[in-house]
Amino acid sequence: MNIITNKKTAWIDIEKPSKSDIDYLGQNFKFHDVVLNELIPDTIRTKVDAYDDYFYIVLHFPSFNKEKRITRSQELDILVTKSHIITSHKEILIPLKAIFDKCNIYLEERERHLGNGSAKLLYFILDELLNTCSLQLDSISENMDKAERAIFLGLEKEMIKEISILKRNILDFRRAIKPQKQILESLYLTINKFFNSSEYLPFYNDLLGHHLRIWDTLDSYKELLESLESTNATLFTSKLNETIKILTIFTALLLPVSIIVGIFGMNVNIPLQNHPQGFLIIIAISASLLMAVYLFFKRRKIF
Repeated sequence: MNIITNKKTAWIDIEKPSKSDIDYLGQNFKFHDVVLNELIPDTIRTKVDAYDDYFYIVLHFPSFNKEKRITRSQELDILVTKSHIITSHKEILIPLKAIFDKCNIYLEERERHLGNGSAKLLYFILDELLNTCSLQLDSISENMDKAERAIFLGLEKEMIKEISILKRNILDFRRAIKPQKQILESLYLTINKFFNSSEYLPFYNDLLGHHLRIWDTLDSYKELLESLESTNATLFTSKLNETIKILTIFTALLLPVSIIVGIFGMNVNIPLQNHPQGFLIIIAISASLLMAVYLFFKRRKIF
């Protein structure tokens, strides 16, 4: 548990909450036991629960691992009073840690973030988390650009797996970010009622706009990726059809030759079997049939 204090606001950040952390909150705040008991186990659904002296927020933010190229959801629980912000999370949330460390190290950052009350601090936290989502989308966009270039360089087969990975990341990102719209809308109303002031509404309206831009970007990426997948499938199918066509032509050209060779390979008496020039005659017949089939295909513009 780490604590930063200011004249107006205190920020308590809890990583990997334990029973001792829950006991501390229970002894120093009037949080309901039901709320405190939700801080340790994972909470699947996002929500905003408002009480008389505080409100409780559960959020899930997407986290993109560049090395493993996997997007997964990370939970953040927030308890807000008029003078305190308590953030609780099971893993390190890098953007949250960045704000906390800046406030802890630099006095001017502490004043900027904590000096205007808990409502403004909550806005800074959520805004930074949404900014991180935008940066993660930029990384996905770079991978999509690489995939697009590779497709038109003739790497259609390799891009089948690449496109599947990108689709999975966008799907996981959408799954994590979609519930936030309802939470931010509820938060917009809760802030106004809880602090009994419209002063903070423009800030939380800005969060809604930020979320909308992220969602629109995800939609455009989804459509672009579907187009890339369709283009890649068309090019791959075209290349595969071309290969099958070549193999079919070779099979058709060699079929008469195979028949003649098969006939003269039978262990029975066959004309020309004892002829001194029999081998050359068979070669000539085979070559003639091969040429005839080739000219037939050429005239029909099969190749």
